[in-house]
Amino acid sequence: MRVLETLDNSGLKIATNKEVLGQSENYVSPEKKFNIQPPMMRPVMAGTREAAVKLGIIPEVYKDCSFDIEKVKSNLEEQSKTQRAFRVQGFPGYETVAQGLISTIISRKIPSRSYLIGAPNGFGKTSLANTCIIMLYSQGKICVPYVSLSELAEIRAAEQRDTLRLISSSKYYKGRDLETSTLEQYNRAIYEDFDTPSYAKMPVKIVGKFSWSEYMEASVLFCYFTDVSSKVLESEMLKTVLTVRGSKGLPTIVFISSSLNPYIGDEYLYKYVWSDILDKNQNANNLDRVYHVSCFKVFKKALEAR
Repeated sequence: MRVLETLDNSGLKIATNKEVLGQSENYVSPEKKFNIQPPMMRPVMAGTREAAVKLGIIPEVYKDCSFDIEKVKSNLEEQSKTQRAFRVQGFPGYETVAQGLISTIISRKIPSRSYLIGAPNGFGKTSLANTCIIMLYSQGKICVPYVSLSELAEIRAAEQRDTLRLISSSKYYKGRDLETSTLEQYNRAIYEDFDTPSYAKMPVKIVGKFSWSEYMEASVLFCYFTDVSSKVLESEMLKTVLTVRGSKGLPTIVFISSSLNPYIGDEYLYKYVWSDILDKNQNANNLDRVYHVSCFKVFKKALEAR
């Protein structure tokens, strides 16, 4: 069955695969146009996947995930059977970036730029992120879980509280020469009041298994926006993440399920955040700025109004 041919029972003109996916009838994929053969995806061994789950890098439910753009199209076909008619605007760009990320990682490289990838739920964003993470882990890269920007803000705040508590702690300074204080003394000052072994993983107040530094040092960080209601916190967090990781030469791949308009339409956020981090140059390889690629559904009423 051709993907996404089915519309509702309204009698509206049936859309073809290419029409619904925002492609013209003359559209030819880059792979076919230039006869590009993408690298073969080598299967990740079951033991490697199990290890990633035990380390908290991949959730159990995504242990066996493997992003497949054809499955995404099939999923959209199923949606078209239960929803009113729609067309996906910008799908070729989404497909190109998604496939490009996977091909880059299969080639044992990391992306040369940071991205902000927008798509509604059901387009495989979480599967794409976890597929890339498990491949990177299998190659021995530094990996952390797929994480929300709100969680990153919480982890950073928790660690900052611990640091401030240490600085203000008389235990740390009393009778000690600051120039000769060791990391062991630093850790002891933090953990003295807790029944926690000295080898315990920071932060003390567990927000997740990984520290802020580990997220900042990951070979590729995959993170996402949660909700428009958290737009200020998460936008400012993204700017911080891009600044830190960009200075280290590390890419950040960010996902968003909603339109970017509420973010860039906010005068404060645009002036102090988004004007600094949005990269409008498609050909630039910037790590401290994100190039925005998005696709979205245009439903029947909007199509009829055109």
